[in-house]
Amino acid sequence: MTGSPRSQSYCTIEEVALLYSLQGLRIRADHPSKPRTQRRRETMLLAILSSALIMYAVYITVRMLLPLSPPRTEAPAGTTAEYRKRGEDWEKKAEGSLSHWALYNFFPLGPFSSKYEVAAGLFDKAAIAFKLAKSWDQAGSAYKKLANCRLKMDMKHEAGRAYVDAANCYKKTNCKESISCLEQAVNLFLGVGRLLIAAVNYKEIAKLYEAEQNFDQAIVYYERAADLFHSEEETISLKECRGETIGLFNKSAIAFKLGKSWDQAGSAYIKLANYYLKTDMKYEAGPAYVDAANCYKKINCKESISCLEQAVNLFLGVGWLHESAVKYEEIAKLYEAEQNFDQAIVYYERAADLFHSEENTGSLKECRGKIAQFAAQLEDYQKSIEIYEDFARQSLSDNQRYAAQKQLLRAGICQLCKGKGDVVAINKALDRYQDLDPTFSETDEYKLLADLADAVDQEDVAKFTDAVKEYDRTRRVTQLDAWRTTLLLRVKEALNAKEPWDGNLS
Repeated sequence: MTGSPRSQSYCTIEEVALLYSLQGLRIRADHPSKPRTQRRRETMLLAILSSALIMYAVYITVRMLLPLSPPRTEAPAGTTAEYRKRGEDWEKKAEGSLSHWALYNFFPLGPFSSKYEVAAGLFDKAAIAFKLAKSWDQAGSAYKKLANCRLKMDMKHEAGRAYVDAANCYKKTNCKESISCLEQAVNLFLGVGRLLIAAVNYKEIAKLYEAEQNFDQAIVYYERAADLFHSEEETISLKECRGETIGLFNKSAIAFKLGKSWDQAGSAYIKLANYYLKTDMKYEAGPAYVDAANCYKKINCKESISCLEQAVNLFLGVGWLHESAVKYEEIAKLYEAEQNFDQAIVYYERAADLFHSEENTGSLKECRGKIAQFAAQLEDYQKSIEIYEDFARQSLSDNQRYAAQKQLLRAGICQLCKGKGDVVAINKALDRYQDLDPTFSETDEYKLLADLADAVDQEDVAKFTDAVKEYDRTRRVTQLDAWRTTLLLRVKEALNAKEPWDGNLS
C-alpha cells in the first residue's frame, strides 16, 4: 500500500479489521462441528472488535489531519490585519471542533486529547493572535471561550487564569467586562482554595472601580481583599488595602463636601470611623466622627450631637481628656443654639469638670459662666448665685475689682429674683458682698442693687424703673443685655405693678 505515513496507518488498521472479519467466516467454514451457539458468539465478538478498530482508525486519521499547535511563546510574523485574520481562523476551527467533532465524545480519557483540550489550544492561539493585532475585545472573548473549555475539563485553576487573561484584555476597552471576568476568576480561585490569588484579583477589581470613580464599590472590594490578605497573613498587602480603603472614604467625603452634600459627606465620615473601629484604630476613629459632626452641623443638629458623643466616648477611652472637654463644650453650644438650656447645662458641666482636671482655667470659667447664665434663665437662681460669687472671689484675688463688681451685680440680680420680695435675704446678700469687697458699697452696682431692693420692699414700680435709668445714665449704658433685662423683668412683674409695663427697663 502506497501513500503518506498517515494513510498507511489508516489502511493497515483497516486491513487488520478486515482480516479479523474473514477469520470469523473461516470459523464457520472450518469448524462446522462446533455448536451453532458457540460459533455465533465468536462471530459477534469478532464483529464488535472489528467495528471498534475501524472507529479507532478514523479517530487517529482525523487527529493526524489536524495541524499541530505551535508553542505558545511563538507568534507568526505579519501585519495587524494578518494577525487578526489568523486569530479568526483559529477561533473558527476551535468552534468547529466543538460543534462537529462528535467522535471525541467516545474518547474523553486515555492518552489522547478530548475535544475540549484541542479546542482550548486553538482558542489560546486565537487569543494570542488577537493580542498581537491589538483586537482586545476579540482577545478577551477568545480567553473566555478558553476558560469555558477548561471548566469542561474540570480544570478550575486554569480556567481562572484564562478569565484573568480575558480581564487584562478587556481592561483596555471595557472596564465593566473586565470586572465581570475577574469576579468569575475569583470565584474559581476561592473554589480551589487559592485565597492569595483571589485577594490579588479582588484588589484589581477595586482599582478598576476606583478608576471609574465608583468609590463605594471600590471600598467593598478593597475590604474583601484585605480580609483574604489577613487570613493569609500577607501583612504588607493588607496594609496597602486598608490604606486604599481609608483614602477612598476620605475622597468620597471630600467630594460630597465640595458638592455641599453635607448629609452624604457626614455619612462617608461615619463609615470611615466604623472602618477604623473595625480595624482597631481607635485613635483615628474619634477624629472621623468629629469630621462627620462638622458636616451634619450644617443640616442636622441631632445627628451632629450624636457623632460628637461617639467621638467623646472614644477620646475618653484613650485618655484624651482635653479633646473630650472641647467636644462636650461643642455639644453644649449645639443644645444652646437649639434653646435646649437643660441639656446645654449638662454638657457645659461635663466640659467644666474635664477642663478643671486638666487645669484649663480659661475654658473652665467660660463653661461655668454659661452654666450660671442658663441656670438663672431656668430659675435655678441658687446655682447662678454660687457661681457668680465664686467668680467675684477669684477676681478679687487677682486684684480685678472691676470684674468682681460685675459678678456681684449678676449675683445680686439673681438674689432679687430668688427672694421674690424677701428684702431681708437681699440685704443679707448685700452685706455679704460688702464683706467680700469693702469698697463695693461705694460702687454704682451696689447703689443699683440697694435701690432695687428698696423698690421691691415698697412695691414701687416707678422707683424700680428710675433706679435702672440712673444706672444706665451713670454707666453710659444704652441698653442692658438681654439676660439682665429678662431677670429684671421677672422682678418687676413680681411687684404686681398697677400700671402696664412697656417692656423697656430704661
